[in-house]
Amino acid sequence: MRMHTTTHYDIIADIHGRFDKLTAMMARLGYEKTGEGFTPPVGHKALFLGDLIDTKPGHPFSGGIRATLRAVKAMCDRSDALCLMGNHEFNAILFHTNGPDGKPLKIHGSRNLLTHQGTLDDFPDHTDPASEWRTVWLPWLKTLPFAIEQEGFRAVHACWHSEFLARLDGRSMEDHEFLLASAEKFTPEWEAVEAVLKGIEVPMPAGQFFIDHAGREHKQFRACWWEAPDDDALCSELIFPASAQVSPVPIEPAARAMFCPYPLDERPVFFGHYFKPADSSLNPERHNVACLDHSAATEGPLVAYRWKGEANINPEHYITSNEIPESYVPDRTTTTDPFDDPEPIRPEPERVAKTMRLITQLANGYDFDISLVTCDTDSRLYARLQVEERHFNDKLDFTMLDYVPLTASELDGLLGSDSTAMIRCIEIISKGKDCITSTRGVFQWTKGVWYPHT
Repeated sequence: MRMHTTTHYDIIADIHGRFDKLTAMMARLGYEKTGEGFTPPVGHKALFLGDLIDTKPGHPFSGGIRATLRAVKAMCDRSDALCLMGNHEFNAILFHTNGPDGKPLKIHGSRNLLTHQGTLDDFPDHTDPASEWRTVWLPWLKTLPFAIEQEGFRAVHACWHSEFLARLDGRSMEDHEFLLASAEKFTPEWEAVEAVLKGIEVPMPAGQFFIDHAGREHKQFRACWWEAPDDDALCSELIFPASAQVSPVPIEPAARAMFCPYPLDERPVFFGHYFKPADSSLNPERHNVACLDHSAATEGPLVAYRWKGEANINPEHYITSNEIPESYVPDRTTTTDPFDDPEPIRPEPERVAKTMRLITQLANGYDFDISLVTCDTDSRLYARLQVEERHFNDKLDFTMLDYVPLTASELDGLLGSDSTAMIRCIEIISKGKDCITSTRGVFQWTKGVWYPHT
């Protein structure tokens, strides 16, 4: 679909049910939590690149897929966001749709079940025709477009392939005949959907293969579809993301025709899907080509690009969920005590109790390490608290974006429950004491901010 707008777009890559990272990202972007969704700053709109669902195996996040779907749909319903179809949404539609023979269009084999299990867990009644999954989410997923073309940029889940996008123009998964055709291998519809939602996969020369991030062997590789390989192009130069496993051998001559070179003078195109390494630099693949998927489904950050109308992608417009929102970072240049009242005002007890209940709920649901912050019982702490889950060596951060007033006895009471929790004070502001001690070190009060004491 083509649109004309001067809106600034916040383009957000694959979430895969990591609602914790989505929440942190929206705070960094300046969105406010509104009901189940988020309200953007004036003049901004979110654009989700697909793959909202299916947590990665070994990285569960209970309730995250349901929460992500509800948030994104609420924003779309209010015209605060747009959302594209991802290959996981497409596969889910086929998984839950029977063909003319009465069998699922996506086989319920062990591999497909493993991939889709996180979504099935969030909707345990998914087989019930009256369930939320069947009545709300399957119909909504079918409405998602395959690509979006604006006057100033383009967006797609995996590959901007002009020929295949033309084949999909005006088509929707709401059309049952098209749905059936797209599920049947080697039909024109299947071929187009495969390329747009999964990218092109180039066959490797005989005897060559590589192992992907999930431990699977492949004899084809995901390629830099935007390039125009010449006669001397090597597989190692064209695999995306780059991999040392692929040998510097020439690609098959016939494979060059699979590429869809993206013009150097064309408007920027944004996509996700490719699971770039978590430590990848925040830079585009080219001045007008950017993959924003940095493995948020596992150990990587959720990444967004804030497009403001520029023709060349600006690395300074990248934003990640890993960073603390600037509005919450202590001002290290302050020279006055921000709490210089004789008696700082404490928020009403219900607010404190609600925050403590939330932290306790998080703690009760997961396996945590313990870190205890201590101070004299009459000292008053104003702390921004972060709770961390460690599961399969993957760290999940839940950040309370608020200052929570707690006395030491309240904090000890919270941590003294049967649940085990790691409460890490990112920032502590105290009244009446010179320093406090935590398992992370000694902090000293200096000009309104607690600094690590050396």
